[in-house]
Amino acid sequence: VVYYNIPGYRLAKHILIKFEDSYSTKIDELEKENKTDEAKKVKAEAFASIQDQADEVLKKVKAAGADFDALMKEYSQDTGLSSYPNGYVVGKDSTQYDTDFRDAVWSLEGEGSVSGLVKTSFGYHIIKLEKIIKEGPVDYDSVKDELESATLEYRQSEKYPTFCNKYAKENYTITYNKDSYHVT
Repeated sequence: VVYYNIPGYRLAKHILIKFEDSYSTKIDELEKENKTDEAKKVKAEAFASIQDQADEVLKKVKAAGADFDALMKEYSQDTGLSSYPNGYVVGKDSTQYDTDFRDAVWSLEGEGSVSGLVKTSFGYHIIKLEKIIKEGPVDYDSVKDELESATLEYRQSEKYPTFCNKYAKENYTITYNKDSYHVT
C-alpha cells in the first residue's frame, strides 16, 4: 500500500473573530429577499462591530515572537477548533470553505506566513499558512497513528449499532398494545 498526497492542498490555522449571530441571520434574510443594498449596510455594521477587537488581535499576532497557537486558543471563536487543532486542509478548489477564506490561504506566500484581516461571511479571519502539502508518497511512520486511530474509530462505529441491537434483543422485551407500547 502506498499513501500519496495529491497536489493542490495547504494546511492552515486561523483566528476567527465572529460577529453576532443576529447579524448573520439578518444578512441571510435580506439576501434571500434580494435586498442587496440593505444586506451590504448590515454587513458593514457587522464588521464595524468587531473591527476594534480584530485589529487588536492582529496587532498581537504580528508582534515579534508572537505565539500564533496560543493566540488562536485565546481569541478564536471558531467552533471547529477543537475538532481541527492542527488546522484545516484547504484545497485550491475547495468548496467547503468560504471562497474568501480559501483564496486568502492560497495567497499566502510561504509556510509560516500570516494574513491580514480577511473578511468572510462569518467575520474576520487571521490566517497562518502552516504547511504546503507536497505532492508525492507519504512515509508510513508519519501517518501510522492517524491511520490506526481512523481505523479504530471506523471499526467501533461499524460494530456499535450491532452490539446495541443485540444487547437490546437479549435484555429487553417490547410489548405492543393497540393504545401504547411498553419496554420491559
